[in-house]
Amino acid sequence: MVKDVKINMVIITKRSAWHLETGNDSVKTKCLFEGEGVRRIAETSCLQAIALANNRILLMAPGSESFQTHPTYIPGRIDSLLIIHDNPPTMLIGTKGAHLHKWVEGGGSAKLVDSFEKLECRGKWYTPWGDPPSVRSLALAQSGWVYADIHVGSIIRSPNYGALWEPASPTLDEDVHQVAVCSSSDQNVYAATAGSVYISKDCGSSWLYRGEELGGRYSRAIAVHPRNPDCILATVSNGPHGDDVEGELFRTENAGQHWEHITKGFPASTKKNIDTFHIGFSNEGTAWAVADNLLYRGLDQATHWSEFWKAPDLITGIALKNV
Repeated sequence: MVKDVKINMVIITKRSAWHLETGNDSVKTKCLFEGEGVRRIAETSCLQAIALANNRILLMAPGSESFQTHPTYIPGRIDSLLIIHDNPPTMLIGTKGAHLHKWVEGGGSAKLVDSFEKLECRGKWYTPWGDPPSVRSLALAQSGWVYADIHVGSIIRSPNYGALWEPASPTLDEDVHQVAVCSSSDQNVYAATAGSVYISKDCGSSWLYRGEELGGRYSRAIAVHPRNPDCILATVSNGPHGDDVEGELFRTENAGQHWEHITKGFPASTKKNIDTFHIGFSNEGTAWAVADNLLYRGLDQATHWSEFWKAPDLITGIALKNV
């Protein structure tokens, strides 16, 4: 079993942000922010960041009593947020329109990343319903590789903390919903797509399809154990829309060669999708997953699950420290 270690995380709803400090049998909660328009969150061991609908960024050191508010002057809706450096605080911010901005504390307004804007493949990005595409999620490996999930347009990658960008291999499903990395394996990349799960072991140059046992079902979220690159959580469903899409949570301990449906301690099926940013692992290996306004905890490499905390509203995202 996991020792009684403290775990810090940030959870958001559309109207609030909460800091949770947890042990095995207790949880301390603190409301960090209340108000309409909480969009995205990111956290490292030194910094917590919340993006609001007015495109301001709230920054706070863990344990501090108040946030500093910073305008970004970004024109589009913020859809993803990634802290790439703590000192000075530096973030990549993905927006509607599939634009990527770099923001540095003290550097004024966020700046468009030129290399990202000049990608030749931009003209192929789209959404099925006709809206502009977006940078849906971002992930940072310890080596400095950054991955951007374009919805819809596959994965774009950078080898140098987001300075220069190029497409990952085109063999990946173009309809990607979340990209993830493993802190103990610099070259592994993981993707949840409309055609299920893919894994790369060479920084996205090639991909292995790992959706066979999942029936090729629609996937919205993926997360990886920080010390075991073969231990993965993924969510699948019958599709993006419907009164009951039968959202399900699966785990694998052999990199997707075999998947186990989690049915004990976590709902066997949810009416809505278990969405992007709704699952994750904390640094010591505890797993977390969201169903509506309930947060669940998974111990022993995500094999033993139980309900852990009830939020006052539907949870829209969780952030655990990336390293």
